Amino acid sequence: MPFDVLPPELLIRVLSYLPIQDVVSFGLVSQSFHEVVRANEGPIYQAAAALHGFIEPAENASAPQLLSAVTKIPDATGWLDDVRSWKEFCRRHFLREQAWRGKQGPSADEEKPFLGVFQSDVITDIHRFKIDEVERTIICTTGEGGLFVMSIDTDEILWCLPEWYVAGYAHVEYGNGFIVFTRIEDGVEVWRRSVDSFNRETYLPCKPDSLQIEVSPSPVPDFPPTFPPVYDSHTEASPSDETPTHRRGVYLPFALLMSPAEARCYRLVYPHLLVASEFSRQAFIWDIPTARLVETINIQTPPRRGGFHLPVHMTYVELSSS
Repeated sequence: MPFDVLPPELLIRVLSYLPIQDVVSFGLVSQSFHEVVRANEGPIYQAAAALHGFIEPAENASAPQLLSAVTKIPDATGWLDDVRSWKEFCRRHFLREQAWRGKQGPSADEEKPFLGVFQSDVITDIHRFKIDEVERTIICTTGEGGLFVMSIDTDEILWCLPEWYVAGYAHVEYGNGFIVFTRIEDGVEVWRRSVDSFNRETYLPCKPDSLQIEVSPSPVPDFPPTFPPVYDSHTEASPSDETPTHRRGVYLPFALLMSPAEARCYRLVYPHLLVASEFSRQAFIWDIPTARLVETINIQTPPRRGGFHLPVHMTYVELSSS
């Protein structure tokens, strides 16, 4: 009998013997499996909590343990305050275990916890980070991939792009509401703070790449030459202050910049982005607001010394704001 035609109560019984990592993977298999997990999160994650040792197994299956009974245990840290579901209960336990492991995360010999769902407050192996002082957020990339925007005040992840889309150790720059990072295959992606895109004073038309639109966690409107952005009939209505598109830390795709030669070094000093190529020994200056290449500079080879040419290895470039 195919697994997906089993009665829901039997599926739930099977899932009660699985660790959380496998429950999450099960929910990603298909829409129907996802709905089974979503509709029965309470008993599934309660069973997972017992399986992982977060709670004692229920002595009587017909009288399951109450969530309130395990979250009201006296604790000065308040780490279980405001827990409203068994899923959140498991998430808090995973985060605490990760914190006890320290910044380096689990060792190579340990089983690494699945953080695809419980990752919202834990990021390890940070590669590069930038600060948005206006919205008080941290923008960072990691060695494992992905791009994250976190609240400085609460460490909460406000917005992110997945690991499969942003390469590990991706370079990231930030300035004046624009995130710039290197694409996996080629090119440089530009994303803009959404609140600026829906502000008449700061509005700019843009033409994001189709892949950027597809991967965007928020619906992407059309950006005509004049304000405001326009949503078509296939997307939701124009966002208000309460919708995800218009919240702090959310970004929308702005442009894809394709330099004439393979690039190695990058530096953003708004409104210009300097992209340098070691291969062609050229530097390309892009104007971010218009997404145009405005200047190409040939990099001179260092003079000969002792009859030998000095090697040209670029590790860093700088751009003057003047």
